[in-house]
Amino acid sequence: MSQQLVAVRARKRTVFLVAALAAALPLVGLTAVPQANAADPTLSYVAAASTAGNRTSHTVQVPGTVQAGDTLVAFLTTNTLSGTLGSPAG
Repeated sequence: MSQQLVAVRARKRTVFLVAALAAALPLVGLTAVPQANAADPTLSYVAAASTAGNRTSHTVQVPGTVQAGDTLVAFLTTNTLSGTLGSPAG
């Protein structure tokens, strides 16, 4: 048997096995592509807080309307950096 014929038969077998596996997945409760269960992708403005000053320790008050699970975005701008910036607490 030629190598080319063997290769063609191997490809056909592989295609058949993949198709059979894909068809059998729902029988055991699986799907080929998992379902995505994400939160609502809509972004909305909740509130803002800011602080400004010439100091070495900065504090930002979290707005009272923020709820558990909200994503907060914080920006810090410095004029010069003579020390080390660390991660915020919490």
